[in-house]
Amino acid sequence: YRAEAEALVERVRAEATRHEAERAAHPDPRFTEYKRREQAIVAEVQALSAIPGGVSRDEYLRQRLQAAREEAYSAESPSP
Repeated sequence: YRAEAEALVERVRAEATRHEAERAAHPDPRFTEYKRREQAIVAEVQALSAIPGGVSRDEYLRQRLQAAREEAYSAESPSP
């Protein structure tokens, strides 16, 4: 039983490593676009002297980033 469990764990680890390498080699263009927008949004919010909507800077940033994620991932999924 122990040997089978260890073999299963090793197979799962190898598969996870393979998937991670594939993801690194071919990043999702939606994620890449979101990360680009994220940098711009963070810089913009940090530069604001007054935060709209009467919320904290952190809450405003969270809202803006959530909207950017939703917009980026609402685009059609990339082809494999």
